[in-house]
Amino acid sequence: MKKYLALFLSGCLTASLLAGCGGQSTQPPPGSTPSQPDTSAASGDGTVYVVRVGDTVQDDSIYATVFYDVFIPYVEEHGQGRIVIERYGNSVLGSDQQLAESIQIGTLEAAMIPMSCMGNFDPDFMALDLPFLYEDAETAYAALDGAWGKIFDDKMEALGIKRLGWEENGFRNFSSNTPITCVADMSGLKMRVMESTIYVETMKCLGASPTPMAFSELYTALQNGTVAGQDNGPVLTYTSKFFEVQDYYTVSEYCYAASMFAVSKEWFDGLPADVQQVLTEAAVLFQDAERKALREETEAYISLLEENGMEIIRLTPEQKAEFQTACVPVYDIMKAYVDPEIIEAAKTINDTY
Repeated sequence: MKKYLALFLSGCLTASLLAGCGGQSTQPPPGSTPSQPDTSAASGDGTVYVVRVGDTVQDDSIYATVFYDVFIPYVEEHGQGRIVIERYGNSVLGSDQQLAESIQIGTLEAAMIPMSCMGNFDPDFMALDLPFLYEDAETAYAALDGAWGKIFDDKMEALGIKRLGWEENGFRNFSSNTPITCVADMSGLKMRVMESTIYVETMKCLGASPTPMAFSELYTALQNGTVAGQDNGPVLTYTSKFFEVQDYYTVSEYCYAASMFAVSKEWFDGLPADVQQVLTEAAVLFQDAERKALREETEAYISLLEENGMEIIRLTPEQKAEFQTACVPVYDIMKAYVDPEIIEAAKTINDTY
């Protein structure tokens, strides 16, 4: 009950903030050169703080829409003209990993970063992509907002990266050209996965043949039969038009895809306390609104996949349990890469939160 009350109050707060915020900032033209922080005179202490925010998603994505509707208006109202937000989307400033590296070395103030890329900085981050780690979205939120998330906050700060908010890309599911209703249906199936050890090991435990591949190559690979399936959420599966080259979509929710709104720690620590407070509050509102929007849109996008010819398969609790059981060995396999204590903590998440 407390979880639902918190989400409700957050929604109410967001609505009231939006009602009081006028205007909306826009993204600089694609390909434009990011501006440098402006120290010209302004109200307050006389300094204007320009915050360049990079991401790799399209302008009509849920993330971008909520960013413009919630984060920017809040900063504009409460920053009193001292904070300017510039968003550079569509990979204008580089890939997810490049954005993380830019924040790490302080050449970029902020970015939206999927946690799946953080394993390239510290393998312990791969624990966030363990299969069936959270039984539902509410558990994921409670764990990430609590002690579980603090483990990774500390690791990020040691890398020079500070998280101000958690976002998400939802749960990952399976699409294929043959129906997937049980683990046996995965046997030998050539599944595209991210170039990440944990995804490779997970697919092996499910009996599939994992094929690491860049996302940019995926549509063509599905089209020509290089791979037979993939594992993205309904939003990305639809916007990437995989329904044109895939027949079935199995709602397995086998992996939760967390993201974060991150800033350069050194840069953030050098800001005045009131500027830090505004950015932090905006990030938390953005986090809650983005989570809510994605949860609401998930079913809508599943319906769009169905309307465009895909057969939607929803696993029964018994069928889902079979997939969970098949993935249990992944946890011990990953102890060769991830701190075993973190793996053991991961095993207890659904009992703890």
